[in-house]
Amino acid sequence: MHLLISMVVKFPHIESEDERYVYAVARIRALETKLLSSQKVSGLIGLSSEELLRSLEDTDYAPFLSSSPYDYEIIIKSGRDALFYLMNKLVLDFPVIQFLKARFDNYNIKISLKAKIAETEPKTLSPYGNIPTSEVMDIFRKELYSRLPSQYEKGIEKAVEAYYIDKDPSMLDIIIDQSYFAYQREKTFESGSFFLCALHKIDIDLTNIKTLTRAKWAKTEKRKFSRGLIEGGFISCNEFLNAYDEAEENLWERFRFTPYSHILSEAVPAIFEKNSFLKLEKLCDDTFLEFLKST
Repeated sequence: MHLLISMVVKFPHIESEDERYVYAVARIRALETKLLSSQKVSGLIGLSSEELLRSLEDTDYAPFLSSSPYDYEIIIKSGRDALFYLMNKLVLDFPVIQFLKARFDNYNIKISLKAKIAETEPKTLSPYGNIPTSEVMDIFRKELYSRLPSQYEKGIEKAVEAYYIDKDPSMLDIIIDQSYFAYQREKTFESGSFFLCALHKIDIDLTNIKTLTRAKWAKTEKRKFSRGLIEGGFISCNEFLNAYDEAEENLWERFRFTPYSHILSEAVPAIFEKNSFLKLEKLCDDTFLEFLKST
C-alpha cells in the first residue's frame, strides 16, 4: 500500500503514547540538549587539549573528565557504560532491550565465528550485548551453538557450510546478518510495538539500499547480490533485484515513492564519481535517526 502510505507520510507520530514512559521521555529530551551534534563536533576540531576539555564540560561527558581527562577511550567507554545503564533503567519492556542490544550480539557472534574458522582467538568482544562475552567465548570454544538464539544456531550451521562450499568469507557476514534480522523480527513481535516493527523494517530497507549500491559499484554478480538481501523490509527484495538492472543515475527513480529516494539521488554521485560511501552512510544514519526522533 505505497509503503504504508510512505511510512505515514514520512514518519509523523505513528504510535499512541505509552504513559509508562513519560518520565523516560522527559529524561531523554533533557539529555538530548547535551549531546554532541555535528556542528558541535566541527567546532571542537582544532582546539587545544585544555580548550577541548572546557568545551566538553557542558556535555554529557563532563562527569567522566576528571578521572582521566586525556584518555579519550576511557571517557568514551564511561559514557557508553552510563548510557546502557540508563537504558536498562528506563526501558520497561524486556523484548525492546533485547532488540536494542542484539546488534552487539551479532558483532560478537560474527567475530567469534571467523576466529573459530581461522583457529585463532576472537578480537575484543563488545560487552553490551544480551549474551555475556564470557558465555559467547565458551559457546564457540565448545561449539555449543544451541545456547544461542535459534536463529543464530541455524545461521551458523548454514554460514559454515556456505563458506566451505563457496570459499567466500563474505558469506559468513551475509548469513549471520540474516540471522540477526530474523532475531530482531521475533523481538518486534514479542514487544507488540508498531513503532519498533517500523524501525526494524526501516533498518532492513537501509541495509538493502547499502547492499544494492555496493553491489552496483563493485559490479557484483546479480546472483550473489540477491543472496545478500534481507527479507522483511517495507520494500520487497524483488524491488531491489529489479533496481539492480537500472543505470546508476536512475536508481533513485525506482524508489521515488519512498522516504529513501533522496538517499540515492544524493549519494549515488559520490559513490560512482568519487568512490566514496561516506555520503550514503550519513544519509542512511540521518534517516534512521529522523524516524527515532518521531517518537
